[in-house]
Amino acid sequence: MNTVDAGLIMDAISDKPILIVGDNCPNCKMVKEWMAANNKECLTVPAVQNMDLCRFYNIQSVPALVNADRGIVCRDVQSIIDYLKGE
Repeated sequence: MNTVDAGLIMDAISDKPILIVGDNCPNCKMVKEWMAANNKECLTVPAVQNMDLCRFYNIQSVPALVNADRGIVCRDVQSIIDYLKGE
């Protein structure tokens, strides 16, 4: 199995927050719909395909938002939306 250093991933893409989502996740859908309605952008990645990233940031549920530049991890819908409102 290939492993990737999550820190290297974050360094390479840290100019945008990363929204970590799950398939068929109603809360993930809610966040994505809010982002579309409010013209906010994130890099959206599936948790299942990015387990190293999830382990690196101790993400155990989705949705979650990571901003590596600021060391911020939001772990619920309301904190993600509140964070994005301030962007």
